[in-house]
Amino acid sequence: MQNSTLEVSILTDMANFEYDSKRLDQNVTRGRFKDEVAIVCGGASGIGRATVKRFLNDGAKVAVFDLNGDNDFGDENVKVYQIDCSKKEDCETSVSSVISDFGKINHLVYSVAYFGSKALDATEEDWSKSLMINVAGAGFMISAVTPHLEKAEERRRSVCLLTSISSTQAQWHRWTYGATKGALWSLVRHATLELGEKGIRVNSVSPSWIWTPEVAKAYPEKSEINSPSGPGQLYHSLGRVGEVDEVAAAICFLASRDAGFIHGHDLQVGGGYHAMGPEGCQPAKFAGSTDS
Repeated sequence: MQNSTLEVSILTDMANFEYDSKRLDQNVTRGRFKDEVAIVCGGASGIGRATVKRFLNDGAKVAVFDLNGDNDFGDENVKVYQIDCSKKEDCETSVSSVISDFGKINHLVYSVAYFGSKALDATEEDWSKSLMINVAGAGFMISAVTPHLEKAEERRRSVCLLTSISSTQAQWHRWTYGATKGALWSLVRHATLELGEKGIRVNSVSPSWIWTPEVAKAYPEKSEINSPSGPGQLYHSLGRVGEVDEVAAAICFLASRDAGFIHGHDLQVGGGYHAMGPEGCQPAKFAGSTDS
């Protein structure tokens, strides 16, 4: 168990996470969401927060839905709504507030996640919490925004859910989390039918290990996670874990008109993890690989 000193250190590091990398083509995409409004659920931290910043960079106004309502993005084009997305009434009420405040909704991103992972030891509460937050909340939000997305300009209507490598790759002790992420990918495919006929595109993004405050709880130092014995090099053929802004860039691409014919797709942002076989990234001898 981590001691209190380490926990304080991790929390301090979370406050200093860098979400505005200059490595990407964010100057090229400025203005592409001008006059558009995006809702980012789970936008207070991690991938969600980076997504808020990329939408802002690209000209959108953003409504942040999060349990943590005490957030200051320092931008007049952001409004934070304190909401529990696992509550259907909260979703409906908050969406109505967005319409009152911004007048429209063009995009929905669901980046809310309960990271609790249990397997044979999972209780009814573990399963209920995982399913309600990770899956039902996404369904509630889609239902709440759909009537408003229908009214938005054509080709400027999208939904993006955050799945995970855990939805398709077997991992130890990840039953509750992995099952919900798999359910989200199934939800994307089913939703393509009802939403597609309304001109609303539905997709998902599937990240691998990403350097977030949640991951920092297990690996407080980025140098540790990207070391030869860390997940960065063991599981990703690019030799590192991903950054939140790289995932955010993929999410915002799917919302853009450049992705106008992408519908019912799970975009893998995994640095090679999704292509990895059971041998991982380590070389192995096999028949024909040596002269002997």
